Amino acid sequence: SQERVDSALSALIDLRDALLKNDSIGITFAGERIEKAIEQVTQARGLVGGRARRVDEARARLEDTTVLDTSIKSGLQDLDFVEATTRFSLLQTQLQAGLQAAAAVGQLSLLNFLG
Repeated sequence: SQERVDSALSALIDLRDALLKNDSIGITFAGERIEKAIEQVTQARGLVGGRARRVDEARARLEDTTVLDTSIKSGLQDLDFVEATTRFSLLQTQLQAGLQAAAAVGQLSLLNFLG
């Protein structure tokens, strides 16, 4: 015994059979099933479209991350450690001098400026 699956294809077959038999009730019923199948396909296309967009966005983020990672890795591999250490020490000295100047200015009062 064959089991019948209710699908868009079976609705089309039923429509064909109803048309061949000139069965108006069968034609109407098959047409309604076809319309329902079209609605389901439209909903599925919307879901697939939304998911495809999210996949594309994730792919773009992954590509951006890969480029950034490659750039950082290249920068680390090409790093001159002596120059980097010297530059770090210079920047640290500048930061300390700036903090000391800010602390000194913070201790001044209006009387220091007037006096």
